[in-house]
Amino acid sequence: MASHFTRLVRAYGRHGYQVRTGLNPYYMDNPDEGFTALVKDGELLSTGRGISFSETLFLEELLSLASNIKNVLVIGNAFGWSTLITAMCLPKAKVVAMDAMIEGQQVLEGKKLTLAIAAEEKLNVDVIDACSPADTMSTVNKHLGGEVDFVLIDGLHANPQLIKDFSEAIKFASSNCLFFCHDVLNWHLLEAINFIEESSRVDSVVILNRLSSGPAVAFCSSPTSEIAELVEMYHDATVNIPAYVFEHGGNIHHPGERLGKRLARQYHNSMIEYVRATDNLSPQEMTDILSQWCQFYDSNPEVHFNAGACLIDHQLWQEALPYFLKVISLDPEWAEAYHHIARIYVVSANDLMAKKYFEKAIAVKPNWYPPRFEHALLLAREGSFSSFQGWLEHEKPEKIIEVFSHVKREFPQSVLPWEKWISSIESPEKLNEAISCLMRLIDNEPINGGARKALGLAHKKRGAITEAIDIFLSSVSEIPEWPGPGVLFEAAQCYLELNNSAQARDCLMRCLAIRPGYNEAELLLRECRLTTS
Repeated sequence: MASHFTRLVRAYGRHGYQVRTGLNPYYMDNPDEGFTALVKDGELLSTGRGISFSETLFLEELLSLASNIKNVLVIGNAFGWSTLITAMCLPKAKVVAMDAMIEGQQVLEGKKLTLAIAAEEKLNVDVIDACSPADTMSTVNKHLGGEVDFVLIDGLHANPQLIKDFSEAIKFASSNCLFFCHDVLNWHLLEAINFIEESSRVDSVVILNRLSSGPAVAFCSSPTSEIAELVEMYHDATVNIPAYVFEHGGNIHHPGERLGKRLARQYHNSMIEYVRATDNLSPQEMTDILSQWCQFYDSNPEVHFNAGACLIDHQLWQEALPYFLKVISLDPEWAEAYHHIARIYVVSANDLMAKKYFEKAIAVKPNWYPPRFEHALLLAREGSFSSFQGWLEHEKPEKIIEVFSHVKREFPQSVLPWEKWISSIESPEKLNEAISCLMRLIDNEPINGGARKALGLAHKKRGAITEAIDIFLSSVSEIPEWPGPGVLFEAAQCYLELNNSAQARDCLMRCLAIRPGYNEAELLLRECRLTTS
């Protein structure tokens, strides 16, 4: 009979997924490679990793000895590996997985895949879009009859989060309930394990340091002799974990620098992700947690950058500023940090400093679009269109049109430099690209006079004089509220290129009727009359 591991690998294979697990982290130069991930079409799914190969085999052994389990709660489903292996080991149990649906871009795909395999394998599994601890009570009451016998916790890996997950789940634990907490050593969750050990509902806790992540099991009552013996086999008593951590400069709250380098790749961002994902923290609590966390990583620009970005996510702009300033002091080439500093100054209406830092971001990363876009908007807000010239010469047409459209929505009275843009285009390829972009814009905004004039100028520049005339004249007739003397002047110039002085003269007279005293039009009209006579 095939093991549940083999059965599950085959199940994922039916859906076109390869299972990547149990690899040597040292050989692969990645501390996370021992854990389970899915690969499809050569690409790793971005849903986080599940329990490892050795942990999967341990669960098979453990749950085969716990046949009395009826209700299972899984906190953190990702792509379903832990959920499904648990359900396979406990075919008579109801397994409900809670997932906040925030880890990775393919988390919804993971949920659908879990349910599909569960149906094929005839497993009693459900996956609920829910957050722990906020939704634990409603999930357990609605789907598990108000009581759980086995809880697998593999959610957000931070000590305060594990404490919250456990504290809520224990309220619904049966007298013989068993907890499996993943990633304890790998994410340094010793503070939370210490909290669990002190719970009045818990009989004993064992860290299984012979398994990949150093998970912990917690028993609400004394385990059977068989389970106790099994657990003992996966705990290596030759290593005193608290002493080992202390010897490496750490404690239960933080691993210290030496040990920290051996943990999960994203451990250094764990408390930042906790702050980002937790809704009920006050601004002061957020800043206190991040400030204390960043002290452990004073020379790591990534940690300071992510802390600042987290605060911006919570609209704490001014509080984020010191973190980005720290980043550029550590790494002067970090363009995204300059960009965020500029955005903070925009919010605080300090346009002078905003321009300074947008320009720094652009200097460091010239082809990166966001600071160029926002810098252009800032110039537009000031009416500094003369400053656009360098930007117009180098930016892609679709991006220029995006900026112009945004400015027109925000500042309807703005007179945008459409003509400067077309005159700045030198290559035929870029001119054709501009024409295509303008045509798409006009299809969506047919009364955008500036865009229509720009399209006519672009056709004129490429030598399509007849097309240019059609666009200029249709603009005047189809947008009656837009007098367009400049458009009529351009049409007159085009007619002259076709040696049609009569039509040119007609356009110029219409132009002067709209704007008497238009010097260029008067001079050109005089030339037309001289030519005709």
